[in-house]
Amino acid sequence: MRQKDNGIHADTKRDQILLSMLDTDLYKFSVSYAYMSLFPDAEGTFEFCDRSHHKWTEEEYAKLIENMSKLKDLTFTQAQFLWLRENLSTYIPLHYWEWLWSFRYDIDKIEMRLNPSRELAISVTDKMHKVTLYEIPVLVVVAYTLGMNVNYDLHKSIQKLAGKVELANADNLVFSEFGTRRRISAEMQDAVVDYLVHNSDTCVGTSNVHFACKYNIKAIGTYPHEWPMFHAAVTGGYIEANNRAMEDWVKVYDGYLGTALIDAFTTPVFLKNFSKKLACLFDGVRQDSGDEYVIGNMIIARYKELGIDPKKKFIVFSNGLNFPKFKEIKDYFDGKIGVSAGIGTDLTNDPVLVDEDPEHPYKAPSIVMKLMMCRLNSKQERHFCVKISDDQGKEMGNPDDIVMAKYQIGMLKSVFPNKEGRHVVYPEWWNQYNKWQVDAPPSCG
Repeated sequence: MRQKDNGIHADTKRDQILLSMLDTDLYKFSVSYAYMSLFPDAEGTFEFCDRSHHKWTEEEYAKLIENMSKLKDLTFTQAQFLWLRENLSTYIPLHYWEWLWSFRYDIDKIEMRLNPSRELAISVTDKMHKVTLYEIPVLVVVAYTLGMNVNYDLHKSIQKLAGKVELANADNLVFSEFGTRRRISAEMQDAVVDYLVHNSDTCVGTSNVHFACKYNIKAIGTYPHEWPMFHAAVTGGYIEANNRAMEDWVKVYDGYLGTALIDAFTTPVFLKNFSKKLACLFDGVRQDSGDEYVIGNMIIARYKELGIDPKKKFIVFSNGLNFPKFKEIKDYFDGKIGVSAGIGTDLTNDPVLVDEDPEHPYKAPSIVMKLMMCRLNSKQERHFCVKISDDQGKEMGNPDDIVMAKYQIGMLKSVFPNKEGRHVVYPEWWNQYNKWQVDAPPSCG
């Protein structure tokens, strides 16, 4: 990182929503190219889910429609194209960036409505290599619209960030900035990345390609949950989906972008697929749900079982972390396995407000957009996609498909209907892992 400088040099304005076609996370481009390479005719549908259940007013919804329409104008510059060629074409080839140069978001494909309870519903359907690109921009527009009337003090917010950076520097907390999807504004994220570039000794990069280009720092990313979800749906099997997803990732990237996501169908299921070959090929794993200490120890145990020194591998923790929590995790695993973090909301949506109402405190939105249906080509029927997760309440998918997926992976001992709905019983191995008990699972998490 550069010589420390406490000033704010970012030039993004408060009313700017998305700054370019590159104002998104790297893994959207990497998975888009993977679909283009291996499944060029595959189609899918992404759906939005608001875990905070915001009730939209007519004025808010009208503004959302106006803001969403601006996606169609996004492009990127010749200078950005040259940066992509010089920095990312080692693993995502030039012809993909040439294709992206001509790509434009089709607003007509973004279907939005308010349901009877005035909660927002959004869906987008297209070829997989195209539709995956809509996820982050849609989330950014929603988050911006929800926060556009929040009056924050940018300078005081960055002063608040300074304390977090001081903690990270003092305790050697290695992290990446993951704050695009839920940022309160592009202005805030720009100021945050600018401050990290000038003052952090331990920030190794950002997931946001636009800011990686702007500040000439490393773009961080690998594959998202949708990749194993897609493999499970089109093959009809959850038990081996992680294996197929990782094998296909290696086919495309040949060892680059080597961080495996472990919780699409729970970590115990992932670890059954994590062979010696794959554990050697992938540099490490990312933990995005569940108990960090339980999951971390499971990963270490699996590496040891495979005869691999865990200290030569790493875990990226990214489940809603702040810096004090990350310090506790890092201290616990220090000397056992490499540790880093992806930190998002705590960086880009933790503003210092002006005249905050104590009776209605501001809360950062908890929003996601996930792959819900897909098919290999237009001649095949669509299949529902499921994400299970290591956290109760983060499941996504059709409720019946969630239950069947859990049954298939051995998470449920019995599944049968009764007068109250479905009765779900966890097997003993799962209860020992985490003592969760649930009945009918939710449709989105």
